[in-house]
Amino acid sequence: RWHAYDTVKGSDWLGDQDAIQYMCREAPRAVIELERYGLPFSRTDDNKIYQRAFGGQSLKFGTGGQAYRCACAADRTG
Repeated sequence: RWHAYDTVKGSDWLGDQDAIQYMCREAPRAVIELERYGLPFSRTDDNKIYQRAFGGQSLKFGTGGQAYRCACAADRTG
């Protein structure tokens, strides 16, 4: 839910909010699909996909600090 909030906020509330909700809801499945296609995501020591802070990502609707939800493959992000 915070991903959708950050995306709507980043669009200055002009983005298609239904499309943003869909994109944010489907994002985890899309990452898994990309991995199955062979995208070499970077991994943490416990073998989870490495996620880093990127742009205006936040927690708790902007009041909870920096979110780490940008999946990385080496020095590339997505």
